[in-house]
Amino acid sequence: MRDFDLEIYSTLIKRPGLIIGSNDLNKVEDFIRAYDLGSKGECNFMILLTNHLHRKYEIGMPSDGLIQQFKLIASKIEKDWKDIFIEETKEVLRNESDGSGLFRFQKILRSKILKYFEDVPDEVNMTYFINLNQINRQIDDWVGVNLRESEIELFIEVKDLVLVETCKPYEKVIITSGLKNKIMLLKELIKKEASFQI
Repeated sequence: MRDFDLEIYSTLIKRPGLIIGSNDLNKVEDFIRAYDLGSKGECNFMILLTNHLHRKYEIGMPSDGLIQQFKLIASKIEKDWKDIFIEETKEVLRNESDGSGLFRFQKILRSKILKYFEDVPDEVNMTYFINLNQINRQIDDWVGVNLRESEIELFIEVKDLVLVETCKPYEKVIITSGLKNKIMLLKELIKKEASFQI
């Protein structure tokens, strides 16, 4: 799986409607098949997931597909198949990201924040906050090793300050020196944490 695939599937299990246009998990198999096919072999999520399920529950994927594999597992352990889908997808994503001590998603988040604040404009509007809020959702959604608590707290502080300063949707506002200082502190903290191995 590529880093981008980790982001897509992390969103899928928390907000399926954003990815498949519906919160109905019965449609998730079609998405996974199409996504893997479209990746031209660079994303193999279906194989990772079905092999993981086979090893863990000793139930292979039947000819009628992934959803049926989950339903067979659900029948075996007396649990709702949708809950199993979410739990097992999280486990596969955690393994892909954090296995062998790579912590790929943590690196994705740090890189994304540093890139976003690479050039801090003098003026911003509500769109600037909305983009920060998207990064915040990714932080909240991630199921594996995340940013350190100090990084999350400072990121949220910056995001909330941006909201206060950009509360009028279509007006540009000048970023205060206080906010710029907080952004600089956040960048320094993230660079420092990125230099350490967890």
